[in-house]
Amino acid sequence: MKLIICDDEKTAREWAERTVTAWSEARKEPLKLMTYPSAEAMLFDIENWSDADGLILDIEMGAMNGMALAKAIRLNDAHIPILFITGYEHFVFEGYDVGAVTYLLKPASESKLFTALDRVCAMSEKSKAVLLLEGKDAFEKVYLSDVIYLESHKHDTEVVTLKTQITINKGINQFESELSASGFCMPHRSYLVNIERISKITKTTVLMDGGHEIPIARGKWAQVNQCYLDYYRRGRNL
Repeated sequence: MKLIICDDEKTAREWAERTVTAWSEARKEPLKLMTYPSAEAMLFDIENWSDADGLILDIEMGAMNGMALAKAIRLNDAHIPILFITGYEHFVFEGYDVGAVTYLLKPASESKLFTALDRVCAMSEKSKAVLLLEGKDAFEKVYLSDVIYLESHKHDTEVVTLKTQITINKGINQFESELSASGFCMPHRSYLVNIERISKITKTTVLMDGGHEIPIARGKWAQVNQCYLDYYRRGRNL
């Protein structure tokens, strides 16, 4: 795991560093850890941490705060897990706006940070998870994190990814039973969407990465909204 800590308070930064190290030892998870004393320093060094598995950010810092930093990061990376550790509770709803994994209030406990890091680790594992698709002449491997949505076409299902579209002779209900535990939900009987690829939910549509609009069936909005909220709240300790 490659994790990044950004906090302008030296004591808090060192506590986070010790706790993350203790977590990696307890979980036997290899760790590469980088720390920054300001949002500006972290952004300046982006080439060295852009492949990180997770970010641990303070909010109240210098000229650029952690929320502004998170929003800048989201312009280029919609999915890197972000954890906020801060002394200011009123930022919590903005944390949801940038898809934060969790929002911990200082002084945060070791157990709460451990739980949040477990969530980040699980998200990192999902990014490596593979969906094996059986075509007419060969098998094709796609990463679950690259799948945007699946669409039913009678007895076939079209799998739409970041790079391509693949049609498989398999019903969408079979995919739903396989993928519902991996962060996918059905806003409509003909569509199965990757929750991590949702950018916006309205009363009638789900807007996906890449500009794809998926219809929400009548009476399904509350279920889709709850599915989305549950996914991002899972493992949270607010």
